[in-house]
Amino acid sequence: MKKFPWLSWIIFLMVYASFGWLMGPEQSFLSVFLISQLKLWRLERGLEQHRYNIEIFLAIVETLGIFVITVFLADTLKIIKIVFRKPFSSNLLTFIYILLWSSLVSVVLTWFSYFTRFFILIAAAILLRIDLQRFNFKHSHITWISCISGLFAFIVGIVAFHIWGINAKTI
Repeated sequence: MKKFPWLSWIIFLMVYASFGWLMGPEQSFLSVFLISQLKLWRLERGLEQHRYNIEIFLAIVETLGIFVITVFLADTLKIIKIVFRKPFSSNLLTFIYILLWSSLVSVVLTWFSYFTRFFILIAAAILLRIDLQRFNFKHSHITWISCISGLFAFIVGIVAFHIWGINAKTI
């Protein structure tokens, strides 16, 4: 049996579970926002009956988002090559790229707390990937380990919040 980087895997699990815990109260916020948008567009027939279904749908969307993020983070070097090499092949693409990145800076500064959470997820995934590569795991095994354990920890965090955190006092 291969050696396994237990410390970085536990850190990875704790980060994703903490992210799930943080996303637990935001599910109700997102469902309220979605319902208010549907009411704004006059599509509110039977919404209160389907509020639970909307919350389940949003939880599934968030979980799929975590899965996609983890899959993309499994091969960060390839993503960095795509993001930084392709746009500089012509002057027009470089100009468009600079406009997009400058607008992204304002979005990052506006929603800084969300991006810090995202960057912490990236750091934990990169740490796990580096340690798994150091122990000679294959790329496909690294992807599956990080995706399955990241999804599991995220779901455990959400479930833990709904069991213990709803009645907890906020700081």
